[in-house]
Amino acid sequence: IRSFVKAGRVQAQRADREYHVVIDRKRDSMALLDPELKVVRKESLPSSVQIILDSDAPVSELTISPSGIVRGEPIRLRGRTGELKITLQ
Repeated sequence: IRSFVKAGRVQAQRADREYHVVIDRKRDSMALLDPELKVVRKESLPSSVQIILDSDAPVSELTISPSGIVRGEPIRLRGRTGELKITLQ
């Protein structure tokens, strides 16, 4: 998730427009979308990792502004060794 946000920050600053990271809980995948909502990068999580969102929604979205600010709800990942809360800065 952090690598997607990092790539999104670079792209948002270059384009001077917002980029989005979409996290799909049902498909256990993430996608980086450009301002026209076209997929720039997509990746599936390993089967041992489960996405946990605070809401019951199947999808969560992070917005990355050109200034580098990330907005979105907290994300937690659960794996074999325990739970990890992703802090985005």
